[in-house]
Amino acid sequence: MLVTDSVIKQLQQDGTYKIADKGNADAVLKAEITEINRTPARSVRGNVLATTEFNLAMHVRYKLEARGGALLMPYADVVGTTSFFVGLMLRPMSDRLCPWQPKSSRPIL
Repeated sequence: MLVTDSVIKQLQQDGTYKIADKGNADAVLKAEITEINRTPARSVRGNVLATTEFNLAMHVRYKLEARGGALLMPYADVVGTTSFFVGLMLRPMSDRLCPWQPKSSRPIL
């Protein structure tokens, strides 16, 4: 549903095509997600098993059909890519600058 909504939004922003329900449409865009790949891009320093950034690739196969089902555009395959971060626990700047600083307000004797 997220991919469908994103495609509709892009078509609406472009303004070239009007979005309509299937019964009122001149053409129907049909698409299928055929593959999704997630690969590590960056790991935590000192722990190569903990990944902080991933690359994501989505493979989509689509076609455009006329209202009656005739093929207006043959199948085409596209790949979209992005990267995203996970598991970032941001600490206060004071912790990063002085990691030995006590966490409590009580002095260490």
